[in-house]
Amino acid sequence: MDTFDWWTPKVPKAWRSRAGEAGRRALERDVRERAALLGRLGRSKAEVLARCRQNLAWEFERLETPAGLEDALPGWVEAALGRADRLAP
Repeated sequence: MDTFDWWTPKVPKAWRSRAGEAGRRALERDVRERAALLGRLGRSKAEVLARCRQNLAWEFERLETPAGLEDALPGWVEAALGRADRLAP
């Protein structure tokens, strides 16, 4: 079988590293927003952390989980819950 040039993407490494960092920031923002919402709904820290872990497991079910995600997750949730406490009525 012949190979095709377009079959192998030619993505510059500089762009790939910037895109990876932007994706990580977007992921962090999503987790923090979801955790804050769950906190405002009265969920405990353990419930919020478990729910965020489940959502990420589903999101990355067929993909490689980003490095350091499991280590960063509790800190993101903690920060979001602290903020949710300040925003709660």
